[in-house]
Amino acid sequence: MKAFKDIAVIIPAYKPCEKLIEFTKKLFSLGFVNVVIVDDGCDDIYKNIFDKLRETGAVVIEHEVNKGKGEALKTAFSFCLKQYKNLNGVVTADADGQHLPKDVLSVANKMLEKESFLILGVRKFNHNVPLRSKLGNIISQKFFSFILNKNIIDTQTGLRGIPAYMLPNFICLPGKRYEYETIMLLSTKKLNIEIEQIFITTIYDDGNKSSHFNPILDSLRIYVSALKFIMFNRQ
Repeated sequence: MKAFKDIAVIIPAYKPCEKLIEFTKKLFSLGFVNVVIVDDGCDDIYKNIFDKLRETGAVVIEHEVNKGKGEALKTAFSFCLKQYKNLNGVVTADADGQHLPKDVLSVANKMLEKESFLILGVRKFNHNVPLRSKLGNIISQKFFSFILNKNIIDTQTGLRGIPAYMLPNFICLPGKRYEYETIMLLSTKKLNIEIEQIFITTIYDDGNKSSHFNPILDSLRIYVSALKFIMFNRQ
């Protein structure tokens, strides 16, 4: 079995459920050595879950207060660059059960194959996808197609393979919450970063109720932040 000793899997976690523990165990069984989980200011009632995550071998980084997904990712990026001297890259995954371990593996393998590409694990938005997610992605697709002149199938995916050399630039990007991942994609044009997309399993358990994404407030924040970023980063 391949051991991904120079790749770190990063999972930002806010109010996670028990299934994150099994997900993490499976990552280690697939050959991943470094799993970094960010406790993004969770209440004490989640302490038991994070203790069990540490028992799996994962590193848990704590935010004293909830700072948002973007800040959690930046914290983990900085940690990985300092902690893992021969880091090839990181794979980011969500804590809400939308990603399968085998798809994390696929993204990691593709990142090793395409060393200068940002890898996106993209979902197929078919009839099984909740309406709020489908509509949001259609609008995002049109937006990114216009700005980047590239068809990004799943603009909101949290499953990404990011080579280590990209991390310093991504750490400096604005964005504290979900808008950060959108700004990351927008920055690829200015940074001359190519994007590779691979299909992953589409999972929406119970209509995606475990997600902390607010379809109105977070979508508004994403597009306002995106427009600001575009205005201040014209080439």
